Amino acid sequence: KMATGMLNLYYDIDLGSFKPYVGAGAGVAQIKSTAITIGTLAVVEKDATEFAYQAIIGVSYEISRDWSIGLDGRYLGTSDEDVSATAVTLNVRYNL
Repeated sequence: KMATGMLNLYYDIDLGSFKPYVGAGAGVAQIKSTAITIGTLAVVEKDATEFAYQAIIGVSYEISRDWSIGLDGRYLGTSDEDVSATAVTLNVRYNL
């Protein structure tokens, strides 16, 4: 199990209604795992808080001046090189 708290910065590229973007983030990850052995693969028990970082790339589509929908891919890494994750997210934005 991994829970993260991240602060992200984004750079939008304005191409009209479609806006590709890139981003990066830094924060902390709380990692909890139980010990398990499968064949010759052993995973040790872990309960730690570590530095976390992420890289983000995506595209959004502006539905109106206030609303947009987007799709992005993210890579999340931690200071423990054995712990990382990738994700694809669908998001909805409302501009204040």
